[in-house]
Amino acid sequence: MTAATGRPGPDRPGAGQPGAGRPDAGYLGFLADALRDAGALARHGGDRIPATTKAGDRNQVVTEVDRAVGARLVQRVRAAFPDDAVLDEEAGALAGAPGHRRTWIIDPIDGTSNFAAGSPLYGSMMAVLVGGAPVAAGILLPALGELYLAERGRGAYCNGRRLAAATPGPLADCLVGYGVDVGPEAAADWRLLARLAPHVRGVRMSNSIFDAAMVARGAYAGYVHRRLQIWDIAPIQVLVTEAGGRCTDLRGRELDYRDPLARAGQEYDACVSAAGAGDALRARLGIPPGRAADNGAGAEAGADTGSGTAARDGTDADVARAGHVAADGDGARR
Repeated sequence: MTAATGRPGPDRPGAGQPGAGRPDAGYLGFLADALRDAGALARHGGDRIPATTKAGDRNQVVTEVDRAVGARLVQRVRAAFPDDAVLDEEAGALAGAPGHRRTWIIDPIDGTSNFAAGSPLYGSMMAVLVGGAPVAAGILLPALGELYLAERGRGAYCNGRRLAAATPGPLADCLVGYGVDVGPEAAADWRLLARLAPHVRGVRMSNSIFDAAMVARGAYAGYVHRRLQIWDIAPIQVLVTEAGGRCTDLRGRELDYRDPLARAGQEYDACVSAAGAGDALRARLGIPPGRAADNGAGAEAGADTGSGTAARDGTDADVARAGHVAADGDGARR
């Protein structure tokens, strides 16, 4: 079970400052300050927000707030770390100085469809990658007053309280999150859900960072999504791994974040799981395990972090072989 209880606001002592049960780290302090600053732009009282969709994909919802939050976060990173590269969902790839090893990944509003509809289940996310491995992350859920911070080897925290991604027992007694983007490609998801649902207590579908945060807190046993972008999954990787869980592709292989600026537009499938739940969750989805790729990703920054070492090169075929429809669309979670 999780050690984080209650819902104090992110500005309480210990949420972004040293102490209060959380390590004092440069990345975490910067992430907390930047997210609190930009998060003020994203906080609203439940009203609907004007939104548009990007050409060719009804799942790609965007608002002016997305752009404003992204611009604020990019500005903060560029001011503090001028030599670093940045990949922002809205602004795209911003190259770093020659020889740079650090890249900042930004998702200004994750769950934009929820945000635009007035739902509180949305958030802003940032991750720091060094040598292609995620090493720190910050996630703010503004409407819920929750600030999540994690750094490699230092644990994961919500509002200064340490998290433990532990399940209460067998998968049949647990909740699982599942993200689905609408469209013809979702046929595979409905089939996977039909296999999974009879074997869990319930399936929850906010299709946002909220579901992954619930895995880190120990409220959900897992979270599954077949069509994520690097800005959707890199922050989750750090948070859940540092809480004691795992973040892999649907075949149980590590995710590959090398050369992150080139990965905008690449889709990841992901199985985010609490400690000990991943194998059972993947088994219920009916997808056979894959062989880990021997490509050395993340070695420079520490392969022991659980950061990416395998590409998503066979999962869709495995889904098809399991009796499902392989994904071939362009949609991504918003």
